[in-house]
Amino acid sequence: MSDIRFAAVINAETAERLYRFMPENYKILQGIDGTYLIGGQDRAGWTLQGYIIPRLSSGNIQAIELLPNTVGELLATPADDMRQAIENTFWHYVESRRVEPQLPA
Repeated sequence: MSDIRFAAVINAETAERLYRFMPENYKILQGIDGTYLIGGQDRAGWTLQGYIIPRLSSGNIQAIELLPNTVGELLATPADDMRQAIENTFWHYVESRRVEPQLPA
């Protein structure tokens, strides 16, 4: 069995829209107003890096994989501060990895 993997997601508009882009092996763990924390296990070809993040980008939804220790901090964030915490984490990861969020070509 594979390890649980996590991602910060922005620009999803609604949870319903985000779920339309994700396979059943990934779920929304936390979030509000288009900004979410997702998690799940890679299964067959339904992987975070190989399928889910590129699929999200096809809908102009940006996502970046997070380290598990970061997720614990986010889940401990009070609900009122969750959106800002996820967005800050997303952009911190983008900057620290010196990568651009995946957007459609």
